[in-house]
Amino acid sequence: MSSGGSNGPDVVVNGGANVYDRAVCFDSPVAMDTGLFVDPNDKTLAQLRSDLNLRLGFGKSNLMPPDHNALLDSFLQDANEQCYWRYPQIHTERWWGVQTNPGQRFYDVPIDCTKALEFRRITWAGVADGLRRVEQWGAERVLPAGAFIIPIGGGRFDYEVTVSGATGTVEPVWPLVDGQTVVDGAVTFTCRARPQARWYPLRSGIEPTDFIRDTMQSRPTTYELRQYLEIFPEPDATYVIWLKGHLGVRRFTEEDDLPTVDSRAVFLLALANAKAHFGHPDANNYVKQFEVLIRKFTAGAHGTRKYVPGERRKEDAVRPKVV
Repeated sequence: MSSGGSNGPDVVVNGGANVYDRAVCFDSPVAMDTGLFVDPNDKTLAQLRSDLNLRLGFGKSNLMPPDHNALLDSFLQDANEQCYWRYPQIHTERWWGVQTNPGQRFYDVPIDCTKALEFRRITWAGVADGLRRVEQWGAERVLPAGAFIIPIGGGRFDYEVTVSGATGTVEPVWPLVDGQTVVDGAVTFTCRARPQARWYPLRSGIEPTDFIRDTMQSRPTTYELRQYLEIFPEPDATYVIWLKGHLGVRRFTEEDDLPTVDSRAVFLLALANAKAHFGHPDANNYVKQFEVLIRKFTAGAHGTRKYVPGERRKEDAVRPKVV
């Protein structure tokens, strides 16, 4: 793996997956130190369905019509999809890293277990230059001279193999001074300061005319995402392609599945639609509650950026009106 920056993104060397901040699979237990933020108030499909039943007045099983649970699931699943596509401010954004190989232009789609990048919702792309290709330490591994290792727990330094051989069975105590060495089995590691990466934006869209140019290998400048990631020109060295984008809509069919977006928004929209379906007169009340919640998410999405509701930008004020 390659350590990507001060906030800890690590990139698996297989050219397509990543473990950004040690994020875990959706199907695995999520601990708060994994880097994958999960709202402790989020509810599963089964919990949301139970809440819908109560709000709709179907608390007793003998009052439920045939296929009732399947109907409620469809309301919840549809609300999950609508919230995801209509309201990008509901957080699903994260970083994805792909480590390049010299001369290789095509890479697997960035995916980590069941978390896949949604091609149509990329918000930023760039390339990091100056990172070493490194791998995580492992017991009884044969390492060649010149390879770089990082400790299992990470850290601020990389460790170069200056005497090749097989590592031991227990991870060594790593030195924290540049140039100091440690013997691990038959291997000698030398502590090296980590180089400072330089970041360059990537332009979306590889034009056919690009291939007419001199295509000598160099740092990539453009990319395209389809069933795979294509970069151009072919890289002349190891880089890390960083894509900032949104998760694709994840599975929401099993009892323990969580929605892709905030479960409160999913519940309110599903409840409004279900009440309208069953002819309840208060359906519009929940539409209004849903809209208030979305406005709160929208205001929160601005973070520390200046946001004055209703204020027009100067360039908008002088722009001629289109009729």
